[in-house]
Amino acid sequence: MITATPHLQPGEDGRCWRRAERRIRAVEPRRHCEWAAYHVIAGQMRYLVDDRVCHAGPRTLLWVDPAHSHMLLSETPDFDMWCFVFADTLRPTGEDAPDLVSRLSPEPHEELCQIANNAAGAATATARVRGIAYWGERAWAAALEGESSALAHCHPAARRAAE
Repeated sequence: MITATPHLQPGEDGRCWRRAERRIRAVEPRRHCEWAAYHVIAGQMRYLVDDRVCHAGPRTLLWVDPAHSHMLLSETPDFDMWCFVFADTLRPTGEDAPDLVSRLSPEPHEELCQIANNAAGAATATARVRGIAYWGERAWAAALEGESSALAHCHPAARRAAE
């Protein structure tokens, strides 16, 4: 089993960034002590979560809890996503939990992109943390209303045929 390591600094409640702005290439799966969410905004990716390979394109939301190892396997040249990491103080909660992978409708996708842009560009740390918390709550709700994970994580060609 892979040991979980903290992604956030002590006292840090959350963090968000665009993949295009921070291209880190992992060579082996990792686990964080915190929850993470990945919101694909362009291109395609293959992402490994434990022993499951997820295919994701625009409007796909992927949740990874601390119990799961994960790793980006491949991405298209135009790929980009929002990455969010949540300390327990900010982690979205609810009686229901979303599927690992959800495909969002256009409206919640656009809303999440706008909230993410505002959070990342916040002038103060307090405003940034509030934005990250708000994004998490809205993303959690949107994922619960998104397409079934069966369609969301199938190969892009099969998804296009199904649509």
